Amino acid sequence: MPAIAGTLVWLTDQTPASNEGNEDAADRPFPESPAPANGTAFYVFEYPPKSSQPAEGEGAFAGMHTTNTVDYIILLSGQITCILEDGEATLNPGDVLVDRGVAHAWENRGTEPAIMASIVIDAKPL
Repeated sequence: MPAIAGTLVWLTDQTPASNEGNEDAADRPFPESPAPANGTAFYVFEYPPKSSQPAEGEGAFAGMHTTNTVDYIILLSGQITCILEDGEATLNPGDVLVDRGVAHAWENRGTEPAIMASIVIDAKPL
């Protein structure tokens, strides 16, 4: 059964970012934290339908979590639900969500993979 797949598209280690050089800023291991201190990261994630995800503890998404980041989320295809402590919102292609460090989880309740772009910016903790 497929797990959630993530691709790092670009990463900056500081703000303001440097445009010098021509090295690939994403040519590094997948980061352990969403964004480096004072930096940014641009990811694309693919969430398989919930029915095809592995069980919790077997490579499944960690579930409800918070990060010390501001996240700009754009759903590119499929459908995905953002679960919050006090409700939820279902995103369709083209929908945008801004997550400002609140507890949340993602769940694909549809039948097709959900593909999401995520721009993550380091932020002060709540």
